[in-house]
Amino acid sequence: MLLSFQIARYCCKHQRDCTYYVLTRSVFVIDLYTRLAKHIKYCGLCKLNATLKHKPFGALKPIVTPAPGFTIATDFIVGLPKTPAEYDSVLTSTCKFSKKVDT
Repeated sequence: MLLSFQIARYCCKHQRDCTYYVLTRSVFVIDLYTRLAKHIKYCGLCKLNATLKHKPFGALKPIVTPAPGFTIATDFIVGLPKTPAEYDSVLTSTCKFSKKVDT
């Protein structure tokens, strides 16, 4: 119980190695490093305060279409249950101007 309190007190403010160093000065626990790593891995506050390790997401840019039929997107939908004619996929065409979908 005391160990859980001390881990919770330090883990969200510091990284694992720093927390390990602080705890080993006051407490001796077998397998402390692995217990600490497991706690930090599942701790909600640690996940919330963790530094993001990827590039920031770019701004979304809308698709500008000057006329109907100018920009058309096609998608294959596969893995469907087989029909009586033995088809298991669908090709859809979408007009980005009118949002009309043809199959």
